[in-house]
Amino acid sequence: MSLLFSLLLLFATPDGMAPSPAQYLHGKTFQSPDGWFSIETPAEGWEWFEMAPGARQPDGQRKSVSWYVRSPDPKGISFAVMETYNVNAPPIDDEYLETMEAETRKALAPDDQVSDFSAALLNVPTVNTVRYQYKVTKKSGKVGYRFAYATGWKHKVFVIGFASEPQEPRELKRVLVSLRWKKKP
Repeated sequence: MSLLFSLLLLFATPDGMAPSPAQYLHGKTFQSPDGWFSIETPAEGWEWFEMAPGARQPDGQRKSVSWYVRSPDPKGISFAVMETYNVNAPPIDDEYLETMEAETRKALAPDDQVSDFSAALLNVPTVNTVRYQYKVTKKSGKVGYRFAYATGWKHKVFVIGFASEPQEPRELKRVLVSLRWKKKP
């Protein structure tokens, strides 16, 4: 009985989140509720959760909205997709790259220690993208790794993967490559 209970907890909706409405999921493709982008998981069956239930597009009150995505395989990866909108947002360029580490540190919990931060611009034909990664050490001593990409301009999409090892998960690159802008960011 305890194994069954453990499995139910593992696959339960994460605290503070709600399953994304089915109308935004088509097979392995997620269509952003505001119509700005689409992105695919590596296979069907991945679960999408709204990190702030009901918050489906950035607006005057919410500068960002986020989704948590997890593999149906308990040993698979999970990642987050965050969409931001700011009419005065800077383009992704060398200047933007210089602010990445400080902005990343601000976004983490106060007790999280960041180390081994690195960032690089990727010149994608339609819009610049930045790839960054870092190690996070929690107050408890638990170590994790973050691998992230940001692309866009006024509208930006961030794809952030979580891993327990310092190698970027292959699936994360496949997710990033699948991102399609439906409108000019």
